[in-house]
Amino acid sequence: MFRAIFLLCLAGIPFSRCKQLHEYMTLNEVMSIFHKPHHLVPEYEVVPVLHRMSKDEEMKEDINELKIKVFNDDVNLYLNPTEGILANKNTPVWTVSSNPEAPEGLQYKQIPKAMDSVGVILQDVRTLSSVLLTPTPDGQIHLNGVLNNTYVIKSLPRRILDRVLYGGRKLFEPLYKKNVTNNDDFAYTYHHVVYKMPSSDQKDFKITDPEGQEVKRNVPDIIYPEFLVVADYSIYQYLVSFWNGVDLRYRLLTTPKIRLNIAGIIISVDKDATPYLENNRFEVSYVDADRALRSMGDYFYRESRFPTDFYDIAIAMTNLDLCNMITDDYCEPSTLGYAYVAGACDRNATKQSSEAVGMIEDNGGFSGIIVTAHEVGHLIGARHDGNPKGARNCPANDGFIMTSGLMLDENGFEWSPCSIHAFYNFINQDRAKCLYNEPVMGESVTRILPGTLMSLDDQCNKVFGTAACNKDATACTRLDCEYPGIEGYCRATAPAAEGSSCGDDLICLNGKCVLVGILIKEKNNEKRKLLEKFLPKFNFQTIRKIPWTNLLKSLKNKLKRKLFV
Repeated sequence: MFRAIFLLCLAGIPFSRCKQLHEYMTLNEVMSIFHKPHHLVPEYEVVPVLHRMSKDEEMKEDINELKIKVFNDDVNLYLNPTEGILANKNTPVWTVSSNPEAPEGLQYKQIPKAMDSVGVILQDVRTLSSVLLTPTPDGQIHLNGVLNNTYVIKSLPRRILDRVLYGGRKLFEPLYKKNVTNNDDFAYTYHHVVYKMPSSDQKDFKITDPEGQEVKRNVPDIIYPEFLVVADYSIYQYLVSFWNGVDLRYRLLTTPKIRLNIAGIIISVDKDATPYLENNRFEVSYVDADRALRSMGDYFYRESRFPTDFYDIAIAMTNLDLCNMITDDYCEPSTLGYAYVAGACDRNATKQSSEAVGMIEDNGGFSGIIVTAHEVGHLIGARHDGNPKGARNCPANDGFIMTSGLMLDENGFEWSPCSIHAFYNFINQDRAKCLYNEPVMGESVTRILPGTLMSLDDQCNKVFGTAACNKDATACTRLDCEYPGIEGYCRATAPAAEGSSCGDDLICLNGKCVLVGILIKEKNNEKRKLLEKFLPKFNFQTIRKIPWTNLLKSLKNKLKRKLFV
C-alpha cells in the first residue's frame, strides 16, 4: 500500500476518500514521473533518501552513497561519477519544428545552456545502477534513474513537495530538515517516488536484423560511438539518465572498451518535425519500421546542417508503435527497435543514404534500455545470437542482450561471446574509423570566430567597398560581393570567414553551413588535428601474446643448453 494512503488514513480520513499521491498531480506531472496517465500508474512508494559523499583515497574521487528502503528491500549504493564522456554542459541541444520555408522543411533552433541544469551522471557498475544527481537551490538533491537494475527512482515536482507533501496537506514530515539519521554522517534529502522498472508489454518481441558485411583491420583500445539523439520534449531530462543506463551495458566490455557519447540532442516539438516517422505512419499510432528507417537514413544523409564528423549514429526515440508490414492491411507490432547491422559511420554516396541510423520505441520508465543497447549492438556489428552469419555458436535461448526476443533473465544484461567477437571484428574495419576519435571532454574554452565579429556585408566592404551578393550556404565556400561600377555583377575573392552567418542559427565552418552548436565538436577536431601534425603516427591496439614468440624463446633455450653442455 502506498505510504501516502497510509498516512492519510491514519489522520482519520474515511478509507473511501483516501487519495494516492499521484491523484494530487496534474497530467504533466504524472507523465513526467511515470510516463503514463493517471489510470495506468504502477504500484509505487514514496520514500526518504539517505545520502552522503565520501572520498575514495585509492581512486582519488568522490563517491556518493545512497540508502533507501523500498518494497521491503534495503538498497545500498556506491555511485561514482561516470568514467568517460556520455554528456556534459557543452552537449548541444536543439529544438526542431516544421517550417515549409526552412531547408528540408525543418527549422532547428539551439537552446542556450540547455545542459547546465541537468546534473551529475553517476553509476554503480556492480549493481547496474545509473542515477542523475541534480543539486537544488536549497542545498538538497534530486535523484532520477535506475537502482539495482530493478527500481526506477524519480524526484517529485516542486509544487508537489511544497503544497502537498511538506506544506498544505502535509502528507509527509520533511525529514531532511531534521537531519537526524541512524548514521551521523548521512543526511536525509527529499522524498522520492520509487517503482519497479516496467518490463516490455511484448516480451517475445522481434528486433529485425538487416543484412551487413564484414572486413577487418586493427582494433583500438577504446572506441567512442557518438550519438545524435532525436526525442520528444517530454523525455528531455529523462533522456540523459536513460542513455546512462544504456552506457552501463557497454561498461562490461574491456577489449575494446566502449564509451558512449551523446554528441547532440534534437527535441521534436511537433509531429511533422520528424517526417521520416510521420510520413510512414500506419493507422493511428503505428509506424512502418522498414520504410521509416530507410527514410531516416535518406534524411540524415542529405541533412548538411549536421556534418558527418559531428556524430557517428543517429537514434530516434519514439512513443509510437514500430511495426513491420506483413500484408497491405496488417502491420505486425512486436518490433521494439530497428537498426542496420554494422551501420555505424556509414555514408553511401551511391545510394544517397546512410545506414548509421536506428529507431527505438520508448514509452518511459526506462523499459527501453536493453532494447537500445541491443540496437546499438547491431549498429556496431553484432547479429542476433544463433544467426548462422557469425553467431551460430551462441544459442538464442541463452538469453543474452543480442537474442532476438526479450528473455528477462540474468543473461539479458550481458553480452554473448559471439557479440563480443562481432564488435571486435567490426571495429577492426576501415569503415569503423569514425568511432576512434575522442569526443569533447568537460567544458572547453570559448573561441571567438572571425565571422562573428564581421558580417558578410562588412567582409565585402573591406574588399570592394560594397555589400555581399549571397548570404546563404554558398557563401561558406564562395562569398560573392557586388562589383564596383557594374550593376548586377558579383565577384568572389574568398570564402566567408569562419563563423559567418549563413542562415537562421547557422554559421560557416570548414566550408559548410552548419548549426551553431556544431562549433563545440569542431574545437576538438582542430586540437586533434594539431596534435596529429606533431605526434608520431601509430595505431592504437591491444597488446597480445603471440604464440610463435613463445616458440622462439623455447628454441633459444634449447640452443643455450646444447652450447653449454
